[in-house]
Amino acid sequence: MKLLRAVNRILGELGEHPITSIENKNPSVAVILQAIGDVNYESQVRGWWFNQFDTTLYPGPEGNIQLPEGTLDWDFKDHPSVIRGDYLINPKNMSQDWNNAGIRSVSGVITIYVDFEDLPPSFAEWVTAQAGIQAYTNDTGIDDVVNLFMQREQTALNQVMNDHVKAKRYSTRNRRMYKRMVSHIWR
Repeated sequence: MKLLRAVNRILGELGEHPITSIENKNPSVAVILQAIGDVNYESQVRGWWFNQFDTTLYPGPEGNIQLPEGTLDWDFKDHPSVIRGDYLINPKNMSQDWNNAGIRSVSGVITIYVDFEDLPPSFAEWVTAQAGIQAYTNDTGIDDVVNLFMQREQTALNQVMNDHVKAKRYSTRNRRMYKRMVSHIWR
C-alpha cells in the first residue's frame, strides 16, 4: 500500500479532504504520518512471516559481527549473542571480537524492519487501521468514531494472523505431542 493512500484513507475517515502529496503542510497529515511510523515500527518488533528469518552471521576481518541495517531483534540459536548498537556481542566476555573466542559464525533468527510501502497488503491495512485510531485520538480525543476504527483494525488483524499462520505453515501435525497422541491411539 502506498503511504499517500493510507494517509488519504485516514483523512477521509476523519472527515478531511484528500491530499496529493505527503509533503502537505496540513497538521493532520503530520499527526497521521507520525502515527503510521510509530505503529509500523511497534507492530514489526514482534516478528512476522515477512520480516523474520533464520540466518547465519559471520565475523568481518576485525572479528566483529555487524547486523544488517534495520535489525529490530535477534534470537540466537547456537552461540549466545546479544545486540549492542549495530553489532552482536559475546555475552561471555562482553566483547565484539568473535575471532578471539574461536567462533566462526553465529546462527539465529533475525527480525528486520520493513518500510510501510514494502509491507504485505494485509499488514499495511492493519497498520493503517491502528494508525487511524492513534491519529484520531491524538488529534480529537476519544468518541464513537474510534469504535469504527477499532472494528476495522480488528478485521485487519484477523487477516494478518491468517496470512502469518499460512506463511509459517503452522500445523499441529508437526508437533511431537500430536505424533505421540496418534501413536498412542493406534496401539
